[in-house]
Amino acid sequence: MPYVVLENLTQGKRFKAKNNPTISYSKDNSVTQLPIPELPEESTNLIKVFGVMGKWTINFDLVTDTEDLSMGSHPTPVRTVWQQIDYLATYFVTEKIGESHRVRVTDGTTNYLIRNGVFTRINIDFRAGEGERAKASIDFLVGQVV
Repeated sequence: MPYVVLENLTQGKRFKAKNNPTISYSKDNSVTQLPIPELPEESTNLIKVFGVMGKWTINFDLVTDTEDLSMGSHPTPVRTVWQQIDYLATYFVTEKIGESHRVRVTDGTTNYLIRNGVFTRINIDFRAGEGERAKASIDFLVGQVV
């Protein structure tokens, strides 16, 4: 069964997001309208302002796991929900501007999809009454940091 691997290539850190992962992908070609008052809508000029932007939002559950979700790249195993939150916040959405990140969709043998870019935002919802469980969402912009 495929799962998602989040990678911080600069720091050599990986995280296996295997509990109910979903990926939302959007691609924006950045065409915008340049309306001229006297022209009808069919004649409105369209201009390309910026390059193409690809964005992934990866959602997954954080639950205590028997597996080291850091995939062996951390001095202590990352298993509990609290360890996972700390690990993700420390190594995947950082203050460092020049880090390289990667997302891989794999089953451990076959890589179905690989993209390089940067993680830009992480959101974790921990709800009281649901036990040691949380929902994580991380945004990833495809491209090269320059």
